[in-house]
Amino acid sequence: MAEDVETIRARARERVAGRQSMVVDGDVIEELARAFERHAERVRKSILELTDVGRLNHLGNTSEGRTATTNIRASAVEHPRSLRASLMANEHGARAMADNLRAISGMIERADSVSEASIRESGTASL
Repeated sequence: MAEDVETIRARARERVAGRQSMVVDGDVIEELARAFERHAERVRKSILELTDVGRLNHLGNTSEGRTATTNIRASAVEHPRSLRASLMANEHGARAMADNLRAISGMIERADSVSEASIRESGTASL
């Protein structure tokens, strides 16, 4: 015997009662966009912390020390495929995702408004 929709919803609400929810203000898409922005900010802080990596030679003034320091600096900061470059791409991607989510949300809202207006017009036309 199939349960009706309201019974299923009520049971679902009971199961999630008391659990932390990502949705604070009722707008799921906006909350997700904010989460991407928070991620971008954390990544930005990580990028700033890389500034001094490989600047000091802790291995001494030897060819190995200089080479290791140069290689560490390149892989962490200077090379086009460095950790810094990867983090910058990650930050940019997170910010772009937040912007795209907001754009999609706007499109959904506009489509809903058009649909609502169309439904209202068709409802009054039949009267």
